[in-house]
Amino acid sequence: MISWSSIVGQEDAVSRLRRLVRGVRMPHALLFAGPESVGKYLTAKTLAAALLCESDDAPCGTCQACRLAENESHPDLVIVRPDKQNIKIGEIRKMQKDLSLAPYMAQRRVCIIDEADKMRDEAANSILKTLEEPVGDVVFILITAKRYQLLDTIRSRCMLVEFGAVPQSALARELVRRGASEEEADLAARLAGGRFAPAEAILSGGGQSSRQAAIDLFFSVPTMAEADIWQTASAWDACEREEVLARLMSLRLLVRDAMVYSADLKEEIINSDCLDRFAQAKSVWSQRTLSLFMHELVKRERSVKNNGNIKLVIEAMLLAWRSMIQRR
Repeated sequence: MISWSSIVGQEDAVSRLRRLVRGVRMPHALLFAGPESVGKYLTAKTLAAALLCESDDAPCGTCQACRLAENESHPDLVIVRPDKQNIKIGEIRKMQKDLSLAPYMAQRRVCIIDEADKMRDEAANSILKTLEEPVGDVVFILITAKRYQLLDTIRSRCMLVEFGAVPQSALARELVRRGASEEEADLAARLAGGRFAPAEAILSGGGQSSRQAAIDLFFSVPTMAEADIWQTASAWDACEREEVLARLMSLRLLVRDAMVYSADLKEEIINSDCLDRFAQAKSVWSQRTLSLFMHELVKRERSVKNNGNIKLVIEAMLLAWRSMIQRR
């Protein structure tokens, strides 16, 4: 059931929005900005339900309007999402046509534009005109994890509502509520950096195997022969690109933790289940070596994101890492 209480770890944003709903005037455009997977879209849907709700205690979660909003089928709720990589002008024009009609059930209409930073220039300029000269009683909710990729003129016409990473303790409690053990939830919350989707991915079978592959690789690098490097690169090349990126993300956290451990800041370790292995490997690398590791890793991760050849990228990274250790 849709409700404000279902939003985890965003108390400031929720409190502000609830005051706006209870107030006399609602801004015609809001910009929900913050990291990915921290509840921005859920909050946008909850606000939409509150604005369309038939009850005084909005959103009640039980009236027809709330149920339709939760299912994204309310006739006065318009949702725009990227088509693959972009929001094209055709989607914006369709939205504008829909919003030009009078409300069907409610007193106003609500439009959610998810990943608004993915609007192409033509689409962004078109929505700007709509924000400058809104027609009828419409509330726009733009959502972005990259606010500075939006036009300055669009940002200036929206009330900014900022979202932060979900506190790890709150995220862990929610993961336990969804069925994870306390130990699993605590580790997933730490690894995910306060973001829901990565935490749930880590708890999945695929997420755990991705992380384990990264752990096995990281701690085996110091003893890798060239044949091991070719074999590892071939094995990673057999994975989907998203899987490789997930493994590289896990590697980044491991390199970060190795740097933290070597600085004797054990309480700051994210991969807390690897403490013994960090202790065993501490003598192998220096802070400088780990810093070079990270630089090389970020460069190779960028190559994978840009559709580089996975086998060649992983080979180059591991050869560079091995050379760094040998030069230490």
